[in-house]
Amino acid sequence: MYRDVDVNIKHIKYVALVILLVFPLSCAKKVPRVKRKKADRVIIKKPTKKETIPQEKKEVKKIKPDKKVVPKFPILLPTYFNEKDGSDMALVPGGFFIMGDNQGEKNERPAIKVNVPDFYIDIYEITNEQYGLYNDNFENDDVFDCNLCPITGITWKEAENYCKWAGKRLPTEAEWEKTARGSQQLKWSWGNSPKKNAANILNNQEPQSQKENNAGPVKVGSFPQGASVFGVFDMTGNVWEWTDSPYTPYENNLDTDIRYQEDYRVLRGGSWKNILENARTSYRHPVSPDTKLPNIGFRCVKDVENLTTYSQ
Repeated sequence: MYRDVDVNIKHIKYVALVILLVFPLSCAKKVPRVKRKKADRVIIKKPTKKETIPQEKKEVKKIKPDKKVVPKFPILLPTYFNEKDGSDMALVPGGFFIMGDNQGEKNERPAIKVNVPDFYIDIYEITNEQYGLYNDNFENDDVFDCNLCPITGITWKEAENYCKWAGKRLPTEAEWEKTARGSQQLKWSWGNSPKKNAANILNNQEPQSQKENNAGPVKVGSFPQGASVFGVFDMTGNVWEWTDSPYTPYENNLDTDIRYQEDYRVLRGGSWKNILENARTSYRHPVSPDTKLPNIGFRCVKDVENLTTYSQ
């Protein structure tokens, strides 16, 4: 009997344990699971031209690169006024430059490096009016009726005498060429390319005789666009210009020109009777010093030493 009771008690304990374990779970409130909503995908679209919202346009100034300013006329360096003949003279700074042209005529070769000191040179060719101050009895059938035109029809000696009277001298070939081409080996006084309305020269390809050509020298300074880098006018064209230099070959020149043995002087610059090719800055034209022609004139130079009067 006690055994049955023990069995029942064990059974009751077992049942009670089961009830304790199962009952709380069965009585617990079932919380429904809420499904999480997936976040909407954000798609960023590139707006089309039509969909673009117009905005206030800001004025943006484009910065253009500075254009290289090329002065219409050369910048004039300090000048000297020569009171004796009333001429303005431009300063040509001394230093080395290349004289001659390896691609030019035989007597222009080889190009050589030459050093010249500072000097002043007449800004304009000597005019009829100026020459009249020196010699008012000068008679020349070839003189054109123009006071401000360059004097022509005078010999090398006459040009030299005028320069001495005015307290100046004729330029050497090196001084003349330095003035005309600067230190950049310019082919013409204005640059390396032909240029319209820059010089009083023939437009034709071949030189003409005076009878075939009714032109002549014009007033000095009539072609400002052809002025040299030092502000000197008519270094190309108008009239040939006497230089002080005798006609000799350059150093290491192998040319056998018989005129080297003569007492010739060198003309520079070409004239109104010549084509552009014969008016290059390195072109040399030897003639007898007694030559008198209606297309030959001159200008003078002056040494810088002991000069203190300047005009700007």
